[in-house]
Amino acid sequence: DAGNLYLNGEQLDLSTLGSKLASIIDKEKEQVVIIKADRTVSLQRTVEVLDVAKAVGAAKFMIATAPK
Repeated sequence: DAGNLYLNGEQLDLSTLGSKLASIIDKEKEQVVIIKADRTVSLQRTVEVLDVAKAVGAAKFMIATAPK
């Protein structure tokens, strides 16, 4: 699954993330966006996801990490 992007278990790409996430944020303004990424994901990719989330109104974020 390297490089794949998921929202609530549904695989999608960066171009569709905004519309899917917007429908969730519209219903729950205080929704926390949790970003889970393994160590192979670039910082640039993570920032792109954060930028999309912020653009659709997300204001709360959490980065989830896996223990070593």
